[in-house]
Amino acid sequence: MKMYNYKILTGILCFSLLSIIGCKKMDSTYSEFLEGGEKIYTSKADSLLVRPGNERVMLSWLLISDPKVNKYKIFWNSRKDSLEGTLKKTAEVDSIHVLIPNLKEGVYNFEVFQYDNLGNSSVKVEAIGKSYGKQYLNSLLNRAFNTIQRNGSNLEIEWMPSEESVKEVQLEYTDNKGVKKNETIPAAEVLTVLENFPFGGTFNYKTIYLPEPLSLDVFSAALVSETEKLEEMNISKANWKNYPLPGDTYQSEYSDWKIENLWDGFTDVSPKFFYVDPNLPDLKLPNWFTLDLGSKFKLTKFRMYQLAHAEAWMYNYGAPKTFEVYASQSPASDGSWTGWDLLGSFSSVKPSGLPNGDLSADDVARARAGEEFELKATDKPYQYIRVKITSTWGGNLNPMISELSLRGFYAID
Repeated sequence: MKMYNYKILTGILCFSLLSIIGCKKMDSTYSEFLEGGEKIYTSKADSLLVRPGNERVMLSWLLISDPKVNKYKIFWNSRKDSLEGTLKKTAEVDSIHVLIPNLKEGVYNFEVFQYDNLGNSSVKVEAIGKSYGKQYLNSLLNRAFNTIQRNGSNLEIEWMPSEESVKEVQLEYTDNKGVKKNETIPAAEVLTVLENFPFGGTFNYKTIYLPEPLSLDVFSAALVSETEKLEEMNISKANWKNYPLPGDTYQSEYSDWKIENLWDGFTDVSPKFFYVDPNLPDLKLPNWFTLDLGSKFKLTKFRMYQLAHAEAWMYNYGAPKTFEVYASQSPASDGSWTGWDLLGSFSSVKPSGLPNGDLSADDVARARAGEEFELKATDKPYQYIRVKITSTWGGNLNPMISELSLRGFYAID
């Protein structure tokens, strides 16, 4: 019985000794917090967030509890830089926003402390944020596009997919009525239609970036210009018509040889040609006729076909040898030359140089293919042309022409 009690007493003593040793170790663990008395911490910055910007950032957090909190201090750049300010707690959850300006471009670790009116500090709260600047700005490229093509009076831009950080494209142009247009194109838009875009016109655009969803600032790529690239075409003759004015010579000797044959598409078929009546009173050279093209075009080339249904007519009789081409946007109704622009004075060239009546194979080929002439370069669109015949190969006063063709670019009013 005595031995049993001795064992119990020994066990109690050992347990007590171990408890004392364990407590001493725990006191040692927390001793750094209890030196000089118990450490009191005020409430910390809650839900700290860093919003990036252009050489600036904004720190935001919530002030949830502890009405004694009245000050904050923010450290960054390894605590070489800091900013402090006052806080005023209300009965609600307060949102704190602190702007740090003039912040060199880079990534920063921000440490935020709050203090109460007794000088007690909160525990540190950290967040990483970025300041953007010239290096980022200089890296920005404008959004690329696949195609730019005309569709009637409009210009269509098919865009390439945009980068994730693209917010929008800002585009401006002046339409064909002289009205300045400003378009904001969302990043998700693939096809943009610029209405009433002027023929061969230019638009300016820049791409706007938002580097991060919560960024304070947007950044813009450099403003660039894009001009519609024109494709020269054969101008449609579907709407051509005679536009007789006082002084014009357009009367044919026979109804089948009418001026309308100039745009019927036949170049070497009889009687599909224009043959001026040689019996007109006071007929002389030069003489001219006027055509309405039906729409405005920028004209680049003019092709004239001689009568080519039989070789006897080639470089002979009334085939024009020298002539002039004029164009107008609005001809004077009196038939005068007011408002007409000279687009070129031209001479028909016979490849062989042989006298009238003699033809080489090259002469025949040239007559059947028609002779093409470059018109004076101009930015003006025209709807009316006037062809003035100044001499013919055979000396005839009545011109004889099989077909006319024009090349150029479609223009929108």
